[in-house]
Amino acid sequence: MAILLRFFERGRAHENLGGSGIMNLKRFQLCLVLAVVAVSTATVQAQPLFIDFDNGGNQDGGPHTQAGYQSYIANHEVAAEFTTQNFNAFGTSIAVTPAWPNSTANTVMQMIDRAPGNDANWTGERLDLLTDWIGTDSRTAQGGNGDWDRTAATTPTYMTLSLGGLPEGTYDWLSYHHDTENIWSDFQVEISKDGGASYVFLADKQMTDSTPGGAPDSLRPYVGVDDGAGDNPNPALLPSTFKTSFTVGAADNIVFRFAEYIDGVDPVDTHKLFFAMNGFELTVAGQQLIDGDVNGDRVVTLADFEIIRDHFMMSTTQRTEGDLNFDGVVSWEDFRQWKLNVPGGAPNVANVPEPASLAIACLGLLGLAARRRR
Repeated sequence: MAILLRFFERGRAHENLGGSGIMNLKRFQLCLVLAVVAVSTATVQAQPLFIDFDNGGNQDGGPHTQAGYQSYIANHEVAAEFTTQNFNAFGTSIAVTPAWPNSTANTVMQMIDRAPGNDANWTGERLDLLTDWIGTDSRTAQGGNGDWDRTAATTPTYMTLSLGGLPEGTYDWLSYHHDTENIWSDFQVEISKDGGASYVFLADKQMTDSTPGGAPDSLRPYVGVDDGAGDNPNPALLPSTFKTSFTVGAADNIVFRFAEYIDGVDPVDTHKLFFAMNGFELTVAGQQLIDGDVNGDRVVTLADFEIIRDHFMMSTTQRTEGDLNFDGVVSWEDFRQWKLNVPGGAPNVANVPEPASLAIACLGLLGLAARRRR
């Protein structure tokens, strides 16, 4: 915006020296186009990989793709549809491939989209992300390998996720593991850099659920309300969310491996025998999401406000253009998230104008340019 204003003032000076008002308007329009191109180019080059796993339509009328995410689509238990799918990120094409390497039954291969009755129990953000998930049914009746207690006497039912084509570098991973119905399984995560020939253990996690009941009942539904005890409207802050970092070398071939297990403490029944992942976010290291941080510099400042201001009431699926809550539009909700998270002592925060006032000011500039043209 500051560049636009300086460019515009130079045009006014030109007019005062005898230049054309038409040139003034053309200069303003040219600057506006160049600014849009510059922002678009920067966004493409820095584009992370945000994937939402979506049912293709054989459950609950899917797909329900979360704004700001790319969609991996397959139908529930249709083995032929769980293929390699390619997505634009990091200036290249990334191949995402799920697989179930130690089971051949299609009924193990899950792509579930929960019904509105379950979804209504989640009142927080990004419902389209959480309503559906890819995963594993480990029950023997469905072709799985049964209850895995992580001893030699039992066998896991694995799901792997391969990421092909990643440029060299260090990455941050965040994946979501929440069910708006009743699943709250324990699961372990491993990573391979040699295409699955060997794995390194990363973490144990437990899924969260939203709907009371189940077999067994978790007795702790997470509904998207900040209760100070783990529940939160932002699903990235749920205790089930998994985070890690890894480095990709020139010869590395990244594969994640997930498996549900029984922990010997919780009752063993249907809703402890699935693994589920709603989606994931893969970013260049140090660029994971911070509430209120629009430009990805890891701090919340007036620079983030300026992006919200400049895109206010515009439709977009890009966080880097101000859509902080992924609802597809830069709105008052995004402005409020920024203002809640900007440090109170930041200079000039008290004097920050509402975004709408900037929109009016921009219209005024365009009107002034048009009047000077006449």
